[in-house]
Amino acid sequence: MRSVVFLPCHPNMWDGFETIYDKEISVPDTEVTIIPIPTYDRNHDDTLANAEYITEGYPECLKITGLNDYDLSKKQPDRIYIQNISDSCNAGFTVHPHFYSSNLRNFTKDLVYIPYNCITELDPEYEDLRQYYGEILTPSTIVNANHIIVQSENTKNVYLELIAGKNDLLKNEWTKKISFIDYPRKAILKKYSSDTVRYPSSWNAQLFNTDRSQKKTVLFCTSVFEILENNRLALKKIKTTLDYYQNQKSNTALIWRPNRNLPEIIKKLRPELLNDFNLLLEYYTQNNIGILDKTPSPTAPIILSHEYIGADCGVKELFKSTGKPCLPW
Repeated sequence: MRSVVFLPCHPNMWDGFETIYDKEISVPDTEVTIIPIPTYDRNHDDTLANAEYITEGYPECLKITGLNDYDLSKKQPDRIYIQNISDSCNAGFTVHPHFYSSNLRNFTKDLVYIPYNCITELDPEYEDLRQYYGEILTPSTIVNANHIIVQSENTKNVYLELIAGKNDLLKNEWTKKISFIDYPRKAILKKYSSDTVRYPSSWNAQLFNTDRSQKKTVLFCTSVFEILENNRLALKKIKTTLDYYQNQKSNTALIWRPNRNLPEIIKKLRPELLNDFNLLLEYYTQNNIGILDKTPSPTAPIILSHEYIGADCGVKELFKSTGKPCLPW
């Protein structure tokens, strides 16, 4: 019997595996096992902190296997799917060393890396591509992967440039290893509809008219880069946007999704802006302008929304893949 193992880092990241899992369980004579793995924050002195090992919060239909209930070295599964390949290369995050890609490659003939984070599309010919994105996208441990599934053909070309450069022989080798077909975080947007996707029931008061028809819904994303780059001008732009939708809320539902790390990053890098940003959040919620999206994944707001405005970011790339319009902001 063929055996496949998924090693998710967190239940909030399961959408980065879900559609691939659906395919694997449909393959005859295939045993599929899900083993959540421990993760850590890495401090500046290379010590580890904030250990997390979460086995709850996954979809109820999934059978979760504990760390001690499956011996990878003995089972030698035919394929292992991972979401992190940085091993010890990432300055801020890591998984337990047992689940480093350098170790996992000893347990399978097919180690498949699926990057969870969707990124703004980059130019493969950007002259500083390697300097700014090399270690982020293709750390030295990338060579441990037998296959990689990325978000788009363009991103595949970015990876090929970072991994192989002008080495045509190496580029041909990795061209066969990297795929962009059925990237899970895009594929899941086709799996669900506005009728089937799960989202907080409290959103319904904003999403629907009294006759239960859905209002025109707009997804508005705010990125870290936008704030750090434009400072108070960015906050002013956000306020103008919120004012506009305050006057449109009778027929339009706004879903505002600020980057979840934004308050912490502003506090650390732009402390003079923190109070103003918090006032914007307060203005938005107290005036009931729209939905403040705090869900871990953007899947539901993307599916529910008819248009996108806001930052150039990974969420925008996911939204664009649906074919729905992204408006200038």
